[in-house]
Parts: sequence; structure tokens; C-alpha cells
Amino acid sequence: MKQALLVIDAQQDLMDGSEGNEAVYQKEKLIQTINFVIGKARELEVPILFIRDQDVASGEGKGFQVHKDITMPENCPFFDKKATNAFYSTGWNT
Repeated sequence: MKQALLVIDAQQDLMDGSEGNEAVYQKEKLIQTINFVIGKARELEVPILFIRDQDVASGEGKGFQVHKDITMPENCPFFDKKATNAFYSTGWNT
């Protein structure tokens, strides 16, 4: 069975809040958990993929990027989505 870790919508502006939107609930704990799971995936040599929402920060700048406190392994692939559903029109659900 093929496995991968998907880190979806863990972008700076979504995590910290912006334009009248609050930061995510227990942001520090969430980031700690994401980093823990990324570490486990690396130990097990499971591919790690980051999926970003293009609606965040108009798809540009620091707010669009994965949160600065998330440990990203080098050369991880990024996929940018245009819909709320990370699997919509991606071909991943086949």
C-alpha cells in the first residue's frame, strides 16, 4: 500500500489569522502536532506533500506560504488548489 502525508492548508495567514479572521484554535499545539507527524513520516520514509489554498493571501507572499514554524523537509512537493476540497479536480481520488 502506498502512503503519503498530506499537510493541507497549513499556511501562514490561515494559521495566524488575517483580515478579520481569527487564528486557528490552539495554534501552537497544532503546529507542534504537525511537526511531530512530519518527523514520524521522515523516520518511516513516507513522502510528505504540502497543499496550499490559492485563495489565501491571493496566492502570493508570506501569508500564502506554509507557516514559518512548520518544519518542512527540503524538496517537498507543493500542490496549489483552487477549490476548498483538496481532492477536487486533482485526480488523486481515483
